[in-house]
Amino acid sequence: MLKIVAATPTVNPSTDLVCCFDVSKHSLSLYTEYHATKHDAGPSVCRVEDTIPNQTDRIEALLRRLDRLATEVDLNCVRVCAEATGGYERKLLHTARRLGHPTALISPEHVAKLKAVESNDTGKTDHKDPRVMHLVARLGKTQTDRLLPEVYRRIRLLTAYYDEDEQTLATVRQRIQAGIEALFPDYDKSATFTFGSTGQALMEAYAFNPYHIVRAGYGRFTAVVKRRVHARFATLEHLFDRAEQS
Repeated sequence: MLKIVAATPTVNPSTDLVCCFDVSKHSLSLYTEYHATKHDAGPSVCRVEDTIPNQTDRIEALLRRLDRLATEVDLNCVRVCAEATGGYERKLLHTARRLGHPTALISPEHVAKLKAVESNDTGKTDHKDPRVMHLVARLGKTQTDRLLPEVYRRIRLLTAYYDEDEQTLATVRQRIQAGIEALFPDYDKSATFTFGSTGQALMEAYAFNPYHIVRAGYGRFTAVVKRRVHARFATLEHLFDRAEQS
């Protein structure tokens, strides 16, 4: 038995002028195509390509020209498609939405894989990307361009800052731990211990210097650390022994 499933295409090149842009920091490369009817030769495919600076006024001017073209060839709308390229596409998509054009995103992975199949080219060739992106869009492999409220954009930005700070903190801790191990060769505690309460007390009192620990003597060493933190005697005895070995 035949299984028939009705599917609504996200992009319909028969009704939309699908305009795909390869976006970089400084420029945009456009590719689109549409079917035009010639009275003497029947339908033909017309291709449009252009490269413009990634500037709002130039983007707006190009989109207005494309809108006029869509009207002339009896298409419903200009649909703007772009890869997500780390923020360089935002200017294009924002301008398109402001002018009333629907937008969509195209996965860079889909473009790379289809380009390898379409042209047997696994390298990066910028002028090919918009054409391959157009093929991806025609296959219906676009993604929703989510327009999130400003508060969500700020949350995502703050989350990125937080993750960056966490990475920086981890790097700094690794460097401090490496410095302590260089000064105190037989120190065998983990970074968790180093940055815990006992490690903090050891830093404040003796700066992890084994010479200072041994010079103080075991009795004074334990008393000084105990005044700062409730450390176990077994732990302090082990640290003092490691200091003597160093």
